[in-house]
Amino acid sequence: VSVEKPVPVEFDLRCLAAFDPNPLDETELRSNKVDNYLKQWSRDGAQLLINAIFGLETNSNDDGYFAILPNLISRIPRAKPIPKENNKTRWEKFAAVKGIQKKKKSRMEYDESTQTYNPRYGYKGGEKDNLKDWIIEVPDNADPMVDQYQQKREEKKGRVEKNQMQQRRN
Repeated sequence: VSVEKPVPVEFDLRCLAAFDPNPLDETELRSNKVDNYLKQWSRDGAQLLINAIFGLETNSNDDGYFAILPNLISRIPRAKPIPKENNKTRWEKFAAVKGIQKKKKSRMEYDESTQTYNPRYGYKGGEKDNLKDWIIEVPDNADPMVDQYQQKREEKKGRVEKNQMQQRRN
């Protein structure tokens, strides 16, 4: 079926959209047959869109025939606004003032005692290696009955709690 329009209709086949710049007939819109007029108008637009799609290059496979759609023509706006930038933390503000830039550490670090590369963190990583602390000397000014391993665990727990508190403050 062919449809004739005074002004050619524009298509964005990637979006399966047709844009008809032709004006609607005012007398038809005010008459009692407005529903039929709008149905005919939309049918013509849909027919032009279908004709344009069938004019495209096609591919076929086991599932059937597929039209290869061209690139986008019309630019569609975002559904949501661009996200706002997050507030800077106290450290980020301080680092910007002082000109401090983050240096990326490698994941692996060299252990001179074993002469191998080990992960800084995670599985078989840094502070988790208990072989380094198989013996702890008791300082001269410390109570010899205090468990040095327990004291070390408590110090680490305190450092972790302090770090979490600072993170919440940020």
